[in-house]
Amino acid sequence: MYHHFRISISVSLVALSAIAALAQTPDGQQTSNEKDSEAGRTASLRTFVPDILEDQRRTFATFPSELVHGKHLLPVIAVCGLTAGLIAADQYDARFFRNNTATVRFNSAFSSTNTDLGIILAPAAFYSAGLFTKNEYVKETGLLSAEAAIDGEIADVAMKSISNRVRPRDISPSGNYSDSFFEGPHQLDGSFPSGHTVGAFAVATVVARRYGHTHRWVPFVAYALATSVGFSRVTESAHFPSDVFFGAAVGYAIARFEVLRH
Repeated sequence: MYHHFRISISVSLVALSAIAALAQTPDGQQTSNEKDSEAGRTASLRTFVPDILEDQRRTFATFPSELVHGKHLLPVIAVCGLTAGLIAADQYDARFFRNNTATVRFNSAFSSTNTDLGIILAPAAFYSAGLFTKNEYVKETGLLSAEAAIDGEIADVAMKSISNRVRPRDISPSGNYSDSFFEGPHQLDGSFPSGHTVGAFAVATVVARRYGHTHRWVPFVAYALATSVGFSRVTESAHFPSDVFFGAAVGYAIARFEVLRH
Protein backbone atom coordinates (compact mmCIF):
# COMPACT_ATOMS: atom_id res chain seq x y z
CA MET A 1 0.00 0.00 0.00
CA TYR A 2 2.83 2.39 0.85
CA HIS A 3 4.37 1.72 -2.59
CA HIS A 4 1.10 2.57 -4.34
CA PHE A 5 0.72 5.71 -2.23
CA ARG A 6 4.27 6.72 -3.15
CA ILE A 7 3.49 6.29 -6.85
CA SER A 8 0.44 8.52 -6.51
CA ILE A 9 2.45 11.16 -4.67
CA SER A 10 5.17 11.04 -7.34
CA VAL A 11 2.63 11.50 -10.14
CA SER A 12 1.10 14.43 -8.25
CA LEU A 13 4.50 16.05 -7.72
CA VAL A 14 5.36 15.71 -11.40
CA ALA A 15 2.05 17.31 -12.36
CA LEU A 16 2.50 20.14 -9.87
CA SER A 17 6.07 20.71 -11.06
CA ALA A 18 4.80 21.01 -14.62
CA ILE A 19 2.19 23.51 -13.49
CA ALA A 20 4.84 25.51 -11.68
CA ALA A 21 6.99 25.55 -14.82
CA LEU A 22 4.08 26.81 -16.90
CA ALA A 23 3.34 29.48 -14.33
CA GLN A 24 6.82 30.93 -14.81
CA THR A 25 5.88 32.13 -18.30
CA PRO A 26 5.42 35.90 -18.23
CA ASP A 27 1.75 36.79 -18.45
CA GLY A 28 2.07 39.20 -21.36
CA GLN A 29 4.17 36.81 -23.44
CA GLN A 30 1.76 33.93 -22.96
CA THR A 31 -1.35 35.85 -23.89
CA SER A 32 0.25 37.47 -26.94
CA ASN A 33 1.31 34.09 -28.29
CA GLU A 34 -2.14 32.56 -27.76
CA LYS A 35 -4.56 35.45 -28.21
CA ASP A 36 -5.31 34.71 -31.87
CA SER A 37 -6.40 31.11 -31.20
CA GLU A 38 -9.28 29.47 -29.35
CA ALA A 39 -6.89 29.09 -26.40
CA GLY A 40 -7.12 32.81 -25.75
CA ARG A 41 -10.68 32.78 -24.35
CA THR A 42 -10.89 34.63 -21.05
CA ALA A 43 -12.63 33.49 -17.87
CA SER A 44 -13.35 34.84 -14.40
CA LEU A 45 -15.03 33.79 -11.19
CA ARG A 46 -17.81 36.29 -11.88
CA THR A 47 -18.73 34.64 -15.20
CA PHE A 48 -18.02 31.05 -14.17
CA VAL A 49 -21.62 29.93 -13.62
CA PRO A 50 -23.05 31.88 -16.62
CA ASP A 51 -20.34 30.33 -18.80
CA ILE A 52 -21.37 26.83 -17.72
CA LEU A 53 -25.01 27.64 -18.50
CA GLU A 54 -23.98 28.93 -21.92
CA ASP A 55 -22.03 25.71 -22.50
CA GLN A 56 -25.19 23.70 -21.81
CA ARG A 57 -27.17 25.80 -24.27
CA ARG A 58 -24.52 25.25 -26.92
CA THR A 59 -24.34 21.52 -26.17
CA PHE A 60 -28.03 20.65 -25.99
CA ALA A 61 -29.56 23.30 -28.29
CA THR A 62 -27.04 24.74 -30.74
CA PHE A 63 -25.08 21.55 -31.46
CA PRO A 64 -28.08 19.37 -32.48
CA SER A 65 -29.30 22.18 -34.74
CA GLU A 66 -25.90 22.44 -36.43
CA LEU A 67 -25.72 18.67 -36.76
CA VAL A 68 -29.05 18.55 -38.61
CA HIS A 69 -27.71 21.07 -41.12
CA GLY A 70 -24.60 18.99 -41.78
CA LYS A 71 -22.03 20.82 -39.65
CA HIS A 72 -19.88 18.41 -37.60
CA LEU A 73 -21.68 15.50 -39.27
CA LEU A 74 -18.61 13.62 -40.56
CA PRO A 75 -16.64 13.56 -37.27
CA VAL A 76 -19.79 12.58 -35.36
CA ILE A 77 -20.41 9.70 -37.77
CA ALA A 78 -16.77 8.62 -37.42
CA VAL A 79 -16.87 8.65 -33.61
CA CYS A 80 -20.22 6.86 -33.49
CA GLY A 81 -19.02 4.28 -36.02
CA LEU A 82 -15.85 3.52 -34.05
CA THR A 83 -17.85 3.35 -30.83
CA ALA A 84 -20.30 0.91 -32.41
CA GLY A 85 -17.41 -1.27 -33.57
CA LEU A 86 -15.92 -1.28 -30.08
CA ILE A 87 -19.30 -2.12 -28.56
CA ALA A 88 -19.49 -5.15 -30.87
CA ALA A 89 -16.05 -6.24 -29.63
CA ASP A 90 -16.75 -5.60 -25.94
CA GLN A 91 -18.03 -9.11 -25.31
CA TYR A 92 -14.57 -10.40 -26.19
CA ASP A 93 -12.17 -7.80 -24.80
CA ALA A 94 -14.11 -7.42 -21.53
CA ARG A 95 -13.45 -11.08 -20.73
CA PHE A 96 -9.75 -10.62 -21.45
CA PHE A 97 -9.38 -7.65 -19.11
CA ARG A 98 -11.58 -9.33 -16.50
CA ASN A 99 -8.98 -12.11 -16.20
CA ASN A 100 -6.00 -9.74 -16.29
CA THR A 101 -3.85 -9.49 -13.13
CA ALA A 102 -0.76 -7.74 -14.53
CA THR A 103 -1.93 -4.17 -13.88
CA VAL A 104 -2.68 -4.27 -10.15
CA ARG A 105 -0.09 -1.64 -9.22
CA PHE A 106 -1.01 0.54 -12.16
CA ASN A 107 -4.68 0.39 -11.21
CA SER A 108 -3.82 1.32 -7.63
CA ALA A 109 -1.95 4.42 -8.80
CA PHE A 110 -4.82 5.40 -11.11
CA SER A 111 -7.61 4.29 -8.82
CA SER A 112 -11.04 5.88 -8.93
CA THR A 113 -10.24 7.97 -5.84
CA ASN A 114 -6.86 9.15 -7.14
CA THR A 115 -8.37 10.00 -10.51
CA ASP A 116 -11.17 12.00 -8.89
CA LEU A 117 -8.60 13.92 -6.86
CA GLY A 118 -6.48 14.59 -9.94
CA ILE A 119 -9.42 15.94 -11.95
CA ILE A 120 -10.39 18.20 -9.04
CA LEU A 121 -6.91 19.30 -7.98
CA ALA A 122 -5.51 20.06 -11.44
CA PRO A 123 -7.79 23.07 -12.05
CA ALA A 124 -7.33 24.16 -8.42
CA ALA A 125 -3.54 23.92 -8.76
CA PHE A 126 -3.54 26.03 -11.93
CA TYR A 127 -5.76 28.66 -10.34
CA SER A 128 -3.66 28.75 -7.16
CA ALA A 129 -0.42 28.96 -9.17
CA GLY A 130 -1.83 31.83 -11.21
CA LEU A 131 -3.01 33.59 -8.08
CA PHE A 132 0.40 33.20 -6.42
CA THR A 133 2.36 34.36 -9.48
CA LYS A 134 -0.20 37.02 -10.48
CA ASN A 135 -0.51 35.34 -13.88
CA GLU A 136 -4.02 35.81 -15.26
CA TYR A 137 -3.53 33.29 -18.06
CA VAL A 138 -2.70 30.51 -15.60
CA LYS A 139 -5.68 31.46 -13.43
CA GLU A 140 -7.95 31.35 -16.45
CA THR A 141 -6.60 27.93 -17.36
CA GLY A 142 -7.67 26.71 -13.93
CA LEU A 143 -11.16 28.16 -14.35
CA LEU A 144 -11.58 26.85 -17.89
CA SER A 145 -10.40 23.35 -16.97
CA ALA A 146 -12.81 23.33 -14.00
CA GLU A 147 -15.58 24.48 -16.34
CA ALA A 148 -14.72 21.67 -18.77
CA ALA A 149 -14.74 19.07 -15.99
CA ILE A 150 -18.17 20.23 -14.76
CA ASP A 151 -19.58 20.29 -18.29
CA GLY A 152 -18.23 16.79 -18.80
CA GLU A 153 -19.86 15.58 -15.59
CA ILE A 154 -23.22 17.00 -16.69
CA ALA A 155 -22.97 15.26 -20.08
CA ASP A 156 -21.84 12.03 -18.42
CA VAL A 157 -24.81 11.97 -16.05
CA ALA A 158 -27.22 12.67 -18.92
CA MET A 159 -25.83 9.84 -21.06
CA LYS A 160 -25.58 7.38 -18.17
CA SER A 161 -29.23 7.96 -17.27
CA ILE A 162 -30.21 7.08 -20.85
CA SER A 163 -27.86 4.17 -21.60
CA ASN A 164 -28.07 2.50 -18.14
CA ARG A 165 -25.29 0.07 -19.08
CA VAL A 166 -24.06 -2.63 -16.71
CA ARG A 167 -20.40 -2.38 -15.73
CA PRO A 168 -18.18 -5.33 -16.78
CA ARG A 169 -17.29 -6.19 -13.18
CA ASP A 170 -21.01 -6.50 -12.35
CA ILE A 171 -21.44 -9.25 -14.95
CA SER A 172 -20.51 -12.77 -13.88
CA PRO A 173 -17.34 -14.10 -15.55
CA SER A 174 -19.44 -16.58 -17.51
CA GLY A 175 -22.26 -14.10 -18.12
CA ASN A 176 -23.51 -12.43 -21.29
CA TYR A 177 -21.29 -9.41 -22.00
CA SER A 178 -23.10 -8.62 -25.25
CA ASP A 179 -26.35 -7.62 -23.54
CA SER A 180 -25.28 -4.81 -21.21
CA PHE A 181 -27.30 -1.72 -22.20
CA PHE A 182 -30.49 -0.74 -20.33
CA GLU A 183 -29.79 -3.47 -17.78
CA GLY A 184 -28.01 -1.59 -14.99
CA PRO A 185 -29.41 -1.57 -11.45
CA HIS A 186 -28.61 2.13 -10.98
CA GLN A 187 -29.01 4.49 -13.94
CA LEU A 188 -26.62 7.19 -12.67
CA ASP A 189 -23.91 4.62 -11.96
CA GLY A 190 -23.92 3.07 -15.41
CA SER A 191 -20.94 2.15 -17.51
CA PHE A 192 -21.51 4.23 -20.68
CA PRO A 193 -19.61 6.48 -21.01
CA SER A 194 -16.65 6.52 -18.63
CA GLY A 195 -17.07 9.65 -16.50
CA HIS A 196 -13.46 9.60 -15.30
CA THR A 197 -12.27 9.53 -18.91
CA VAL A 198 -14.61 12.37 -19.88
CA GLY A 199 -13.25 14.51 -17.05
CA ALA A 200 -9.61 13.59 -17.64
CA PHE A 201 -9.74 14.39 -21.36
CA ALA A 202 -11.73 17.58 -20.79
CA VAL A 203 -9.08 18.94 -18.42
CA ALA A 204 -6.21 17.62 -20.55
CA THR A 205 -7.61 19.26 -23.70
CA VAL A 206 -7.91 22.67 -22.06
CA VAL A 207 -4.32 22.50 -20.81
CA ALA A 208 -2.98 21.10 -24.09
CA ARG A 209 -4.75 23.66 -26.28
CA ARG A 210 -3.74 26.62 -24.11
CA TYR A 211 -0.09 25.66 -23.68
CA GLY A 212 0.71 23.44 -26.65
CA HIS A 213 1.83 26.37 -28.80
CA THR A 214 4.51 27.55 -26.38
CA HIS A 215 5.34 24.28 -24.56
CA ARG A 216 5.29 21.46 -27.10
CA TRP A 217 5.68 18.76 -24.44
CA VAL A 218 2.46 19.74 -22.65
CA PRO A 219 -0.01 17.95 -25.00
CA PHE A 220 2.02 14.73 -24.77
CA VAL A 221 2.01 14.79 -20.96
CA ALA A 222 -1.62 15.90 -20.66
CA TYR A 223 -3.03 13.33 -23.08
CA ALA A 224 -0.74 10.58 -21.77
CA LEU A 225 -2.12 11.08 -18.26
CA ALA A 226 -5.70 11.19 -19.57
CA THR A 227 -5.12 8.02 -21.59
CA SER A 228 -3.68 6.31 -18.51
CA VAL A 229 -6.87 7.19 -16.65
CA GLY A 230 -8.98 5.67 -19.40
CA PHE A 231 -6.83 2.54 -19.62
CA SER A 232 -7.09 2.01 -15.86
CA ARG A 233 -10.89 2.05 -16.08
CA VAL A 234 -10.73 -0.83 -18.58
CA THR A 235 -8.14 -2.91 -16.70
CA GLU A 236 -10.16 -2.50 -13.49
CA SER A 237 -13.24 -3.83 -15.36
CA ALA A 238 -15.05 -0.65 -14.33
CA HIS A 239 -15.77 0.12 -18.00
CA PHE A 240 -15.78 -1.44 -21.43
CA PRO A 241 -13.25 -0.10 -24.00
CA SER A 242 -16.13 1.49 -25.92
CA ASP A 243 -17.12 3.44 -22.78
CA VAL A 244 -13.61 4.83 -22.51
CA PHE A 245 -13.23 5.69 -26.20
CA PHE A 246 -16.55 7.51 -26.33
CA GLY A 247 -15.79 9.23 -23.01
CA ALA A 248 -12.48 10.50 -24.39
CA ALA A 249 -14.22 11.85 -27.50
CA VAL A 250 -16.88 13.58 -25.41
CA GLY A 251 -14.33 15.14 -23.05
CA TYR A 252 -12.21 16.40 -25.93
CA ALA A 253 -15.19 17.80 -27.85
CA ILE A 254 -16.67 19.57 -24.83
CA ALA A 255 -13.36 21.20 -23.91
CA ARG A 256 -12.37 22.27 -27.40
CA PHE A 257 -15.68 23.24 -28.98
CA GLU A 258 -17.83 24.27 -26.01
CA VAL A 259 -15.44 25.58 -23.34
CA LEU A 260 -12.67 26.97 -25.55
CA ARG A 261 -15.35 27.67 -28.20
CA HIS A 262 -13.19 27.12 -31.25
